[in-house]
Amino acid sequence: MKRSIFYIFGILLITGCSSAPVSKDIPQLKITEPLQLSEGDIKVGIIRNENVVASAIHYWPVYNRKVIGGLLTGDYIEFSLPSKSGDVGASCYGGWSSSWKTRLYRLTEDSPNELYFLLSPSFTEGDHCLDMEIIDSNEFHERANLSKKVPVGSISSRE
Repeated sequence: MKRSIFYIFGILLITGCSSAPVSKDIPQLKITEPLQLSEGDIKVGIIRNENVVASAIHYWPVYNRKVIGGLLTGDYIEFSLPSKSGDVGASCYGGWSSSWKTRLYRLTEDSPNELYFLLSPSFTEGDHCLDMEIIDSNEFHERANLSKKVPVGSISSRE
C-alpha cells in the first residue's frame, strides 16, 4: 500500500497537476493614436542600454502617458515636442510585482532645449522595472551610433 501511494505521488509529481496551460506571453502596449511629433521647442532622445537583463521585453517611451514607440535593448528614439510642458518618460511591465510601471520626467519652462535619457533595468527598486537617467548629448549620440533607431509610432522587433 505504501509503495502504491509512493508511485502515484511520483507520477503526479512528474506529470504535474494542472490541466490549464500557463500563459508565457509578455504583455504589450499598443500605439492607439500616433502622436504628431515634429519640430518643436524641445528635442528629446531616449535610448535603451545594451543589457541582457529584461532584454525580451519592450520599454515604451511615453509623452503625457501616450505611447510613442516600443524599444528593445540597444534601441533609441528621437522626437521633438511642441512645448516645454507635460511629462516624458517610459513604461515597462515587470519589477518585483507583475504590473505596469512608468517613470516620468516633468517638462517645465526651465527645462533645457535638448533632453536625453538612458533607460536601464532597475535592480534596486522593486516598485519600478526601469531606471531613467538624464545623459548628455555626447553620450547619447555615441550610444546612438551603435544602436538601432526606432521611428516614432513604431515598435522594435528582432525578427
